[in-house]
Order: sequence, then C-alpha cells, then structure tokens
Amino acid sequence: EHEDHEIGLLFAHYIIRKSGKTVIYLGQNVPTKDLETTIKQTNPDVLILFVVRTWHKDELIPMMDNITKKFKKGKTILCGNSALTDVVKQNRSLLKANSIEDLENIM
Repeated sequence: EHEDHEIGLLFAHYIIRKSGKTVIYLGQNVPTKDLETTIKQTNPDVLILFVVRTWHKDELIPMMDNITKKFKKGKTILCGNSALTDVVKQNRSLLKANSIEDLENIM
C-alpha cells in the first residue's frame, strides 16, 4: 500500500516466471485489504512484497505483522529499500531480499 514503484516488481515477476514458477502479478500500490483477499482466494506458497518509500517506515512493522498473521501457509519475502527492510525482523516465514541474487537464492 502507498507504493507506486513498479520496476522491481516487474523484474522479480520476470525472474520468477523465467524459472518456471507460476506468478500472480498484482502490481503496485495494492491496498492491504485487497492483498488479504487475494491470499485467501489463491492460497499462494510465496508472497513477495516490495517497499521503497521511507515516509511510511513507521507503518511497515505493523503491516508486515498483519500480513504474516494472515499468510501462515508459506513464506513472505520482503524486498526493496534496505532502510525499510532492515527495520523488519527476519524469521522462518518472513525473509528479506536486498538484491536480485538474494531473491533468486530464496526462490
């Protein structure tokens, strides 16, 4: 939510599809409520989120806590601006990718 940067999303989409995996591309600036609905409807194995804008840094931890509570089946990968991703603690179900190489290794 509140993210309108799409290049990283498109590149990740390309890399994942190229590896033979199925991808549901939601695009940029997806409201959390719509993301939750999509998770319920599609039951994905992996959820990849990109964060870039630092002005909503204070909202990131509660948002990620909410998303990981709703998405218990698989893993969530948080990508993007390290000034943001660094404030979120990584665990078994929440991983961070600060580069394309990180993303490829996780996938």
